[in-house]
Amino acid sequence: MNFLVVWGDERNATDDIYCARVNQQGNLLDQNGILVSSANDDQRYPAVAFNGTNYFIVWEDQRSGVDDDIYGARVTTSGTVLDQNGIVISNASGDQEDPRISFDGTNYLVVWDDDRSGVDDVYGARVTTSGTVLDPNGIPISTANDQQEYASVVFNGTNFFVAWDDYRNYSDTADVYCAKVTTGGAVFQETALVSGWGNQFYTSLAHGSGSQVLLAFNGWTSDYQGLTVDKYRVWGKFVSDPSDVFIETNTTPTEFILYQNYPNPFNPSTIISWQSPVGSHQVLKVFDVLGNEVATLVDEYKEAGNYEVYFNAASLSSGVYFYRLNAGDYVKTMKMVLLK
Repeated sequence: MNFLVVWGDERNATDDIYCARVNQQGNLLDQNGILVSSANDDQRYPAVAFNGTNYFIVWEDQRSGVDDDIYGARVTTSGTVLDQNGIVISNASGDQEDPRISFDGTNYLVVWDDDRSGVDDVYGARVTTSGTVLDPNGIPISTANDQQEYASVVFNGTNFFVAWDDYRNYSDTADVYCAKVTTGGAVFQETALVSGWGNQFYTSLAHGSGSQVLLAFNGWTSDYQGLTVDKYRVWGKFVSDPSDVFIETNTTPTEFILYQNYPNPFNPSTIISWQSPVGSHQVLKVFDVLGNEVATLVDEYKEAGNYEVYFNAASLSSGVYFYRLNAGDYVKTMKMVLLK
């Protein structure tokens, strides 16, 4: 049996979905790739699962020209695309984005970010091996306050295990929440998995032995085992049940620090992080090389803690920019580079 690698591809000016098979010796079997979808506008952020007979690829699709939707297509082990026009998994109002997929031995579960309510929630839908969508209106997995996004999913042998970035507790700081979804589509045991100072986000899941699930995530870490860290670190934990784990990864910062944005260089968005040992009115602004203010990202009172904001520079030109944090007597400026 071969591996199937999937990706977004700009060889035709807009993003399309391509794939290629790689055998167990590491040899690439499809030198030019296999075109899965080249519908109007962009198709991007694919994910794939295998049912033992065919692969099923899902992706974020902009062919409607209005909102992002979730599409999928089956691909045989010989590389034939069975659904040339794609299968609509969700085209609800608003955007459906960033899908992930897992297989339970009978059906797939596709999960995604869904803003049909006006803010991102986590939705899912079961899809049969023949491509029939069993939940055309979607399954609301989490619709808590504020945003839930970047969901991941794995089947643990009994139920699907879904984890995501969750902003219900702090509008600018993410925790990791999770829930189980039965093979019949029922959602239960929604709970916090990881919470602490600063962001805990970008989850990834893998099935271990028995019902174990390996959770990995990117978490802000102020200190660890008596050592000062003050950086993002990759954390992991085996989980058999959502109630098994609640990880407090961080403590209150002891000094002001403005960190280098990540990624840098970036296109078109990046993350700017800082920590504050005391509560104060904090202002974070972005300037161009001439000193012109191009964005105000934060202008409010914040308690002591670790914070980060997303900066989207899609409307700006490539070049060097500076971001400056004013927090009480603390003033710090850092440089970042936008490359388009």
